Amino acid sequence: MFALNAGPEYEREGALVPLADLVNGASPQSRAEDWHVTVSNDKERLTYKANVFIAKGTQILIPYATNKRLSNAEYLLEYGFVFPRNMDDVAVLDFELSARDKHREDKKDLLRRAGIKQ
Repeated sequence: MFALNAGPEYEREGALVPLADLVNGASPQSRAEDWHVTVSNDKERLTYKANVFIAKGTQILIPYATNKRLSNAEYLLEYGFVFPRNMDDVAVLDFELSARDKHREDKKDLLRRAGIKQ
């Protein structure tokens, strides 16, 4: 199911665009500025317009999440597919530092410096 969010004016609205699902998705690291997405005033048409030259025979890939960065879990939930090399993917690790670990404070300091919250 193709979900549509074409900009701030449509932020709280969505649409089902069945044929848009037939177009392959570009990787999350692709250049979203290569495309201009518009919805007609009567909301009857969705238009993808390339801002770059596309040579004949080139596979056309459209960005699915142009205004946000998504993990693969979010792509799976919203669009039904994932990207093998999504640099915005995340993993949740749940671990505990033992109170008896003699390096506990050093490990906590390393985690803090890496931006990992407790």
